[in-house]
Amino acid sequence: MSYRVQFLSLLAFAILCFAPINSAFAQGTASKANSDPVYQQFRQKSNAPDSFGGPAATVSGLVLHRDAATFKFNSGEIYFLAPIDGRTVGAVFLGDGDMTLTPPTTAEIRSLALFSEKPGFTEHFSRLVMRFTDNTLDEIKKATGVQMTAGGAQSARAREVYREIESQLRKQWRYNVELRTIGDLGEPESQGFFMAFPGGGRYDKLAYIVDPRGISEVAPEQVALFSLSDTASGIWTAFHMEDEYKKGTANSSQERRLYDITKHEIDGTIRGTRILASDKITLRTIAPRLRVLPFNLYRSLRVSRVTDEQGRELSFIQEGKDEDADFGVILPQAMDAGQVVKLTVQYDGEEALRDSGGGNFILVPRETWFPNNPATGFGDRAIFELTFRYPKDNIFVATGALAGPEQLEGDLKVSKWTSGTVELPVSGFNYGKF
Repeated sequence: MSYRVQFLSLLAFAILCFAPINSAFAQGTASKANSDPVYQQFRQKSNAPDSFGGPAATVSGLVLHRDAATFKFNSGEIYFLAPIDGRTVGAVFLGDGDMTLTPPTTAEIRSLALFSEKPGFTEHFSRLVMRFTDNTLDEIKKATGVQMTAGGAQSARAREVYREIESQLRKQWRYNVELRTIGDLGEPESQGFFMAFPGGGRYDKLAYIVDPRGISEVAPEQVALFSLSDTASGIWTAFHMEDEYKKGTANSSQERRLYDITKHEIDGTIRGTRILASDKITLRTIAPRLRVLPFNLYRSLRVSRVTDEQGRELSFIQEGKDEDADFGVILPQAMDAGQVVKLTVQYDGEEALRDSGGGNFILVPRETWFPNNPATGFGDRAIFELTFRYPKDNIFVATGALAGPEQLEGDLKVSKWTSGTVELPVSGFNYGKF
């Protein structure tokens, strides 16, 4: 590409960034955003009045073991979410049940006791919402004390309970479980995840999660009990799966990444607290049959477009910034382990930069102002090449070293920074009068 064409492209990009608020970009529209048909089916399934009107199970004495937790369904009915593309990924229990949880380490037993105010953890429930991609459905069907039926009298109530948890996940927990769900589709080696949300007992808004891929808030640990109650919110306990303790492999350096980011080439423009950026990401796949790439990106930074190395637009997921805004890219086909993928992510937004007064601006989310790997505790080590345009009467400083003298482009300065051959987990910048 000639320098003239490159400059005109960048100029058009900058004009788009600072266009009037009624432009399509400002309204957050993007042709490939949330457009994947399978994702939309999972996303919208509970809207159907008959979403729980299919087969149900009458249970008595059913026991499910999920790592360190045991769920005993003393009596009641389990209603299954209608299948999508042949997969059942949700269920609701209504009846009488109990959950017990015993963490595998002394430290986590003590941590849990601080919240539960007793040495052991037992929670009664009259309703339990389950989200899963593991073998929960098959296990329930094959268990003793289970009778499958064509339906049940409480299907409408089951849908109501399910939608309540769905709303909490999207608007309070801000976790896109549908994005996580489609990540397991077509991956035969995936163990699948399990989530349980008990209700009707002593505690409110609990979530028990088992995810072999790891849980980003406590990575690389895979099992956790969360609470979003008004009085005792937080992570009550978190630990590795029990087979890792048995094998002696449980440690803080375990590999949970689906892919390894090797390079970020970020080209951006900043004015005030607004960032317009394009990140060319080079990564290598680690997991086999990988088609969905989840990323950590600050929720107010809105993605407008994702393209592959040939410039073809790719589907991506990103719901509203005030809900479950998790960002993920859907590849055209599954990739085998060890393949190199190059993506360009264009995004724009405010709130990631904060006006600290005196004409100075500081970056708030050091590890998520660019698309980062969610399966790491801090960030995925990579080479960083940064090019930023900023108001010329300011000073710009970034991680790494200047790659050359700054240049003027109209009322903007162009500053280029590089980490050289050093891979960094994160990169950042500040700018202002200083």
